[in-house]
Amino acid sequence: MVEDLARVLLMEGSDLVKHSTRPFEWGTRPVMRWIKGDGRDDEITRSAIATATRLFGAAVDYCLCTAGVSAARARSILAWAVEPVEWRPVTWRDNEALAGQLMKAGCPPDRFGYWWKWFPERTRIGGPEWILDGDMIVHAIPTWFPCVGGWK
Repeated sequence: MVEDLARVLLMEGSDLVKHSTRPFEWGTRPVMRWIKGDGRDDEITRSAIATATRLFGAAVDYCLCTAGVSAARARSILAWAVEPVEWRPVTWRDNEALAGQLMKAGCPPDRFGYWWKWFPERTRIGGPEWILDGDMIVHAIPTWFPCVGGWK
């Protein structure tokens, strides 16, 4: 069911996919995505991703979006993952419409805070996404999550 809906969205949104430059965006599987800023909680994010990759395995894809995090630091955060994790450093240009509204309201990019969750708005047009803060650890598979019950 979820896969079928994702494929329909992918076909209906094929123009969106054509404009995508990242192969990760072309998939249809569910994505667990974390957003990590320049805070001092790297160990928590490392544990969150390590736990999820062990718990969900290859049933989903993983993505770490970062704002203000170097490549070396991102590699360190991803060091305990047992599945591949897409790393995506983000800027305000990843959602110019929202960035424009925030800046118009007097909020510069270095103060976007929790709004960074929506940069980009989606990392995968054709599949469901679970967007988590970098300090959120999932310790059990929720019954509502698409991979429960043998989803493939």
